[in-house]
Amino acid sequence: MGLFGDIKGTRQNTFEIGNGQAGDKTLVARNGDANPPKVRYNDTTNLWQYSNDGTMWNDFTPLNHDHNGGDGAQIDHVNLANKGTNTHATIDAHLASTSNPHSTTADQVLPSQTGNSGKFLTTNGTTASWGTPDSSGGGVSWETSVRSSSFTAIAGEGYLLDTSGGTFNMTLPLSPSVGDLVAGRDIANSFDTNNLSLLRNGEKIEALSEDLTDNVEGDYFYLLYTGATYGWRFV
Repeated sequence: MGLFGDIKGTRQNTFEIGNGQAGDKTLVARNGDANPPKVRYNDTTNLWQYSNDGTMWNDFTPLNHDHNGGDGAQIDHVNLANKGTNTHATIDAHLASTSNPHSTTADQVLPSQTGNSGKFLTTNGTTASWGTPDSSGGGVSWETSVRSSSFTAIAGEGYLLDTSGGTFNMTLPLSPSVGDLVAGRDIANSFDTNNLSLLRNGEKIEALSEDLTDNVEGDYFYLLYTGATYGWRFV
């Protein structure tokens, strides 16, 4: 083992151990001590090692730290408290924040979903909320039975109309109120062959004092009562 003096000066120095020969290369600190600390390059494992007593050798290895101390290294959060500007309280508030750029969940950005199944999202320009769809199908309640003969409609009702067996009349409600609505659908696509007659029942249809014949195959319609001046109007 050679004896080396101090390396001084401002120049960079290359310090060679072993002069290219095989075998472990060892540096000894405080050579006069009984059991001086040492650093060596292990020629077998190709790893740098250190020894505090010159006897027991340990590898220099990268430290993969986890905050739970699983690698034997732990961060002392007590001593970190109030270091710089990020105090524990600041860090806790930052982690708990739901603002961007943090990742967010649907529950954090949408109104409460509890009890709101089937509703749609709407906004008043400031706050989001849930809206309830019109379950009546455009303001009317549709009959489930099919109409195939003449009848008088009731305000607020929608009708499944089948003229495949022959023409018939649908008489509009008597003495309707403004805002009343009735609807119909040619379910057999037969209005062109066998027309449906809409009887006005004393009110106007599209501002005319005339009954109306629907001869459009597959037609569907909504009629809204707007008052005596214009009567029933298609919407």
